[in-house]
Amino acid sequence: MVDRHRDHCLLPAPATLVHSAEGGEVAAALAVLRFKQGRNAEAESLYTRVLAIDARAPRGDDRQRARHLMGLAVVYWSEGRYKEVEPLLQRTLATQEKALGPDHPEVAATLNNLGALYWTEDRYADALPLYERSRAILEHALGPNHPDVAAVLNNLGETDWKLKRYAEAEPLFRRSLAIKEQVLAPDHPDIAVTLNSMAGLLRDQGRFAEAESLYRRALAIREQSLGPDNSSVGEALRDYAELLQRTAGRGRRRPCKPGPLGSGSRRGLERPIAETPRPTQRGTASTTCGRTAAADW
Repeated sequence: MVDRHRDHCLLPAPATLVHSAEGGEVAAALAVLRFKQGRNAEAESLYTRVLAIDARAPRGDDRQRARHLMGLAVVYWSEGRYKEVEPLLQRTLATQEKALGPDHPEVAATLNNLGALYWTEDRYADALPLYERSRAILEHALGPNHPDVAAVLNNLGETDWKLKRYAEAEPLFRRSLAIKEQVLAPDHPDIAVTLNSMAGLLRDQGRFAEAESLYRRALAIREQSLGPDNSSVGEALRDYAELLQRTAGRGRRRPCKPGPLGSGSRRGLERPIAETPRPTQRGTASTTCGRTAAADW
């Protein structure tokens, strides 16, 4: 009942909504709310209506139009509808470049998100130049030690790791970690994202003692900051267990397994840095361009 009353307060009459740019913005705000509530079908319907309003207003705000396109892309992303996400992100990017110029931080965020989509689809070679361009824009616009720069550096490291470019991946992870440790609290979950990723890289190179130390630290941060039942804790436990399996029988004492494995999320990749709402990342919390979005995608 409360929700129904809230809807009536937020939305104008349907006829007004269909034709009014102001009503479109109200509908977009409600779409964000519905997405956060897990009511994706309603969010999709609202974004579709908002984009129809945008299409009838060619002199409208292109920056807002890009955000509406991104919002619908995020809804599709959360449902695994990746083939529908890509054209929306491409349209978002083209709209932002036209409205804001090619070197705006919001352009960098969309480049990062498109790179994350390609990473999710195992298109690592396609993701790499997008991440590189995103990093260059953010370093110029925000400075080399901004948390968003650290997020993209992590993603570049992940991509090089997947491409087995280990020598290129390690300094990217180390720089990402150094920035995070400089600007974030010591138990911030973003630090655990890069610790866990770098541990996997070291593990794959046979540097097991170094990897174990990083896994333990990532696990401790996640348990403290997110709670023992969080899926990211399960991710760290699963990856740590893989390390234990590789080191068993190699002439070293096998360390005590820290607990049962959780379901976890896909390891490592820092979440895209677009504005709210955002898809679920394959790691834990991160930062956003313009600080417009908080912890989870």
